[in-house]
Parts: sequence; C-alpha cells; structure tokens
Amino acid sequence: MYVDVNGHKLFCRITGSGKPVVIFENGLGDSCEIWHLVEPKVAEFAQTVVYDRAGVGRSNRATTPRTLTTIVNDLEILLTQLRLESPCLLVGHSLGGLIVRLYAANHPESVAGIVLVDAPHEQQTEAARKMLSQQAWNLISGFWLHNPEGIDLAAEMERVGAISTDPDMALTVLSATVVQSPPFELQKEIAAEIAHISTKLFPSFQVQLAETSSRSQLVRVEDAGHYIHLQRPDVIVTAIRTMCKALSSTKK
Repeated sequence: MYVDVNGHKLFCRITGSGKPVVIFENGLGDSCEIWHLVEPKVAEFAQTVVYDRAGVGRSNRATTPRTLTTIVNDLEILLTQLRLESPCLLVGHSLGGLIVRLYAANHPESVAGIVLVDAPHEQQTEAARKMLSQQAWNLISGFWLHNPEGIDLAAEMERVGAISTDPDMALTVLSATVVQSPPFELQKEIAAEIAHISTKLFPSFQVQLAETSSRSQLVRVEDAGHYIHLQRPDVIVTAIRTMCKALSSTKK
C-alpha cells in the first residue's frame, strides 16, 4: 500500500499476524526488499511492517531536506496512520538503527523492544573523524553524500547528540565480525586507517550501544559483514523470535 506522509507517498507492506508488531527500518539508501530473507520468516509468528523511506524503492522523493529529524517524523506519521497495535518491536539496520532509537526516545510507551543490526552509535562518526587523516575523512564522508535519500550522513551523525532511550527497554545488539572494505579502491595508507577504526573503534561502540539498556544482549555474528540480514538472516530471525517470546511472557 501507499501512505501519504508530509506531501509524499511512502510504500509499505504489512504481512503476517501476531504480537508484538515487528517494524523494520532499512539502512541508508536501501529499499525494504533488503529484508527479503528475514521478513517472511518473521511473518510466520508476528505481524511485520516494512517500508521504503522517501526517495528509495517505490516511495516518492520528499520535497523537504532529508535529516534524521524529518525521517523520524515521517516514520511517526506513517505508524500513526497505519494504526498498528502497540507497543511494537523495532528492527533497524545501520542508519535504520539510529532512526528506530530516535523514534523510541520520542515514543517510549509505543516501543517494547529494539533489535539493532550492525547499527552505529551516534558518537562513533565524530570519534572516527578525529582518528582519520583529513584525506581519509574527506573520502569517506564524500562517499556517504552520494545516496538516493539526499541525507548528509556525516553531518547528521555529528548533529544528533546523545539518544536517550528507556534504560530498561529490551535490546539486542547484533554486531558484524567480518570487516568489509569500502566499494572503491583506496590508497594503501588510507585503507590501513579505515581498517584500524573498523577493527578497533567500531566494536567498542557496539558495546556502548548494549550498555544503553539494563535488559540488553550483545551478539557478535560470525561469518557476517555489515549486511547481516543477507549473510546470516537466521541470526536476526532468532533474535526477533526470542524477543517476541520474552515480551509475551513478560505481559503474562
């Protein structure tokens, strides 16, 4: 279906049945079809919602600038119009992890749990910028700018500030263990810089994400890089199933 949100139409799909409703948030520039190995399996035991953000997949391009604030606002309006039963379970990959955490910070009563799929911590971009040479930083931040959503990812990551979600919210942090090189050739020195922050800096921020909740679990996913949902979809399905069962038993 298509839903009118802030003057543009967003494509979304609702499948399955069961509680809690599981809502998927995609990574930067990805359409909702990126979840094709996960969504059908989860729909066997829960109602699922996937959607395309503005400018991606089957959704219209937005007329307003794309920031984390406008994206979260779109999600808030979308879920309000869908009138789904709450509280829900949010699953976010990469940038989607920031989005679902911001949504949860704004609507703690509407979110029962979060599953983060190799998602960034809001402070890691600034930490990386300080560790990288100017040449390396310009290359990486420039690459991020070329995305169909028109969002300045580096600027937004630095602007967002600390995200305060419920410290007692159910949280699973799925962290990739395979370091993948950027999809372009690099000078040897720059490649070494990026490899260093990927192996030393980013894993420490995954720990920090898990520490945002007293009810968290950090899972380091073997044999998977950034796209865990394509390389180890079974791990994500298991994490969602486990959380759904735990939330159901808590209600009882």
